[in-house]
Amino acid sequence: MSGPAAEQLDPSVAWDDVGEMIERWGGPFAIKGILSAPDAKRAQTVGATAVIVSNHGGRQLDGVPRRSRRFPI
Repeated sequence: MSGPAAEQLDPSVAWDDVGEMIERWGGPFAIKGILSAPDAKRAQTVGATAVIVSNHGGRQLDGVPRRSRRFPI
């Protein structure tokens, strides 16, 4: 990833950081962009109250597999 999108994303953010954000927020917290069942479970573990399964990142993430391939029905 390059350009403006790369400047807006911090690759050093980890699940522990997400857990801290959730704790500080103190209310319901949804995480958008979950792309796998293990990540959905991890989001729950760190305290997320909802996940939004999405690969919608515009052109920046156009190579990401479709949701239906990650979460088959």
